[in-house]
Amino acid sequence: MRRVLFLPFFLLIFGSCDGGGGGGDGEVIIEESPNICFSAESANPCFEESAVVDTSRVSGETPDEVASNLENSPGFLRELDVKEILITLNYSYFLPHLDPACRWDESVIVINTREDWSRFTNNCYFENNSFVNFPSVNLSENTVIVSYQDYSGFGTKIVSVLEFDSSIVVVTADTVSDVPASGPGYPSHIVRVGKTGKPVEVVRVESICNSLYNLSSSGCLAESLKNVCEPYTCQFDLGWKSLESKDCSMLSCTSIECSDIEVRDGNRLVSVQGTFTDLTIGAHLPVGLIEINGNVYDVDCSPVVE
Repeated sequence: MRRVLFLPFFLLIFGSCDGGGGGGDGEVIIEESPNICFSAESANPCFEESAVVDTSRVSGETPDEVASNLENSPGFLRELDVKEILITLNYSYFLPHLDPACRWDESVIVINTREDWSRFTNNCYFENNSFVNFPSVNLSENTVIVSYQDYSGFGTKIVSVLEFDSSIVVVTADTVSDVPASGPGYPSHIVRVGKTGKPVEVVRVESICNSLYNLSSSGCLAESLKNVCEPYTCQFDLGWKSLESKDCSMLSCTSIECSDIEVRDGNRLVSVQGTFTDLTIGAHLPVGLIEINGNVYDVDCSPVVE
């Protein structure tokens, strides 16, 4: 598995690629014009145009709840084994320029041939914006499925692929902002499953996150801070903390307690318990206080540039 985090002027890639199942020929196709074969507008797409027959959207339920309900539907056979190939995550106000031809609309695409996979992995998005070494994938034994969000998205993931009598149902988890994004993100998720020739139906399950720049409209700031779209941290004299962390719990709409806060102790970092209090919106972003071992420090929160 490989995760890609967007940085101001370059991309940091870490993790390891899925082994891929082998059998690919590693062929690289160089085209004179930009390879936009992944795009729905491409005159020569590198995916099965007729493979996806229906897309529906669900909100108010979790992806697991949706998948569980589908498994109890007539005609369900089994859940397919999903192997992650690559996921691009997050969002940045400082992404490098991306040619409009290399952007996409929200979609799920299906790749079934070795030639299409080779063209897809050499498309202009990956060529211009990352340093990805894709694994070989045996397309005689595997089908590749890709979920895209448009440039304003905050995350998409294929969480379940279910086989029915006459179709395959792909369930995605999509994170979207409570306000239109003011900068670009390019989330996508690429997986492989065992070869299937059945038509694909897509169920996109949306969850709403809170933009860090829209928190002034929140009725409960602490609750909103637990579900912020953009990566952020709250700094104080001794250290920092993201209040989204699992070790943080809301005490009231203006206070959050965390059990694992990294603070400086001489030349080392130690973890301590502390309580963020008096949370409010300053000029534009959250501010407040933090109490650690009886001492109180000023806190200000801001996005982390990735």
